[in-house]
Amino acid sequence: GATTPTQLDDGPAIVSLAAGGYHACGVTPAAELYCWGPGGYGTLGAVATGPWLTPVEVAGAAGWIDVSARYLNTCALDGTGAAWCWGMNYSGTLGTGRSWSVTPVRVLRAAP
Repeated sequence: GATTPTQLDDGPAIVSLAAGGYHACGVTPAAELYCWGPGGYGTLGAVATGPWLTPVEVAGAAGWIDVSARYLNTCALDGTGAAWCWGMNYSGTLGTGRSWSVTPVRVLRAAP
């Protein structure tokens, strides 16, 4: 691996970036969401398995505004304010009953 910062020449422009344990994700100016890395346990949010050394677009919702990546899972907000998560469901971090998900799953919100 690189020991100094390396520019992603082949990928889309990124305005918001998050790095997890083994993957990274970024939101583009067009509100698209891309992830790259090994892709274990669905951390990339794409049906196709990795590793992806270049960014792959996250499946599901559109209009992404923010992203957060953890060790083996990722969550993002869409333009409506809905939260979506995917990857490994350690201790319920995905907000679902599934053990893991390769595509974004909308997280249920409590009633106001």
